[in-house]
Amino acid sequence: MPIGVIYGEQSGIVRRIILPDNGVQELQQHVGPGEALLVLPDGVPADLYSATAAVAEATGKTIPLARCAVVDARDNVVALICADPLLDMLDGHDLVTCPHDYIAVGDKYDRAQASFIKVTYRFAAEPAPTMRIR
Repeated sequence: MPIGVIYGEQSGIVRRIILPDNGVQELQQHVGPGEALLVLPDGVPADLYSATAAVAEATGKTIPLARCAVVDARDNVVALICADPLLDMLDGHDLVTCPHDYIAVGDKYDRAQASFIKVTYRFAAEPAPTMRIR
């Protein structure tokens, strides 16, 4: 049975992998606005990494990571999700593709520089760096 890979037409980000019960005809009903379908032959691995590689080869695109930061109006990273920022929306928040894995909830996003600012926290029991303990 063939495998259907639904991906963002502009971004190339894999959105769904479909293993149809009734063949290729069933796959097209799963394609939404802004999405495209790539049909892979039977026997190809049906995992995210293999599907992303197949989309990259078929489209000639460099596929960005699907990991996105959910940024609120105060520029706080409030969640991390897998999404396509060109297709997905979250009311009251912006979806920003994460260029690295080290971005975490609690970090800040600088909209002017289009970059993330790592926020580090110290426990109250830790002395401040400039404090002298006698």
